[in-house]
Amino acid sequence: MPPSTAEDFHARVRQAGLPLSLAETAAILPAWQKLEDWLELIRTPAIPATAEPATTFKAAS
Repeated sequence: MPPSTAEDFHARVRQAGLPLSLAETAAILPAWQKLEDWLELIRTPAIPATAEPATTFKAAS
């Protein structure tokens, strides 16, 4: 998913009813775009359990 454009971000801010000035939205937009990149990483398919290393325990005697 491509990062939000300034227009997309302004539309979301208006839709949410947030009373942000243009200076505030300009300051927040770069952080929002980085957060979108991070969220995209989280949304990728998880590694299957079979790909994880086995964990073994030895009971203490």
